[in-house]
Amino acid sequence: MVELFREHRSDHLAEARLFVHQELPGYDVSEGLNSLPPDKRKLVRDLAWYYDNLGALVAHEIVDIGPVSGYLGGPVVSTWENMEPLVLAHRRFRYGGPADDVQWQGYYENLYRLVKQNPPGAMRRRLERWTSETSIPPRS
Repeated sequence: MVELFREHRSDHLAEARLFVHQELPGYDVSEGLNSLPPDKRKLVRDLAWYYDNLGALVAHEIVDIGPVSGYLGGPVVSTWENMEPLVLAHRRFRYGGPADDVQWQGYYENLYRLVKQNPPGAMRRRLERWTSETSIPPRS
């Protein structure tokens, strides 16, 4: 789990998230990944693969949704919402239409839905050791 979080903090994936948030919405993504220049395609692909792999671990109950949502839930939601048009276009391009059996980035999409059902704040609040400013006693 620590290694997964470390990879998420890497310079490469941080650059990818920045691109997805700031620049991807300005692209015509009608041809999926093929809509992007090679360097940007690699960023988006690597980030999508990361979340897809993480989603597979959660879906197959190897990793619990709690720590994933609590720590990475915000980026999972925000990146998916920016990448969804590209993913859907890439599925049409890759499979000739919506493919129910084999969905490119299907685990990522499922992870997004699981995080929406188990929001980061709720995952943190259910922890016995989670604190907030209101629960810290005032200093004397």
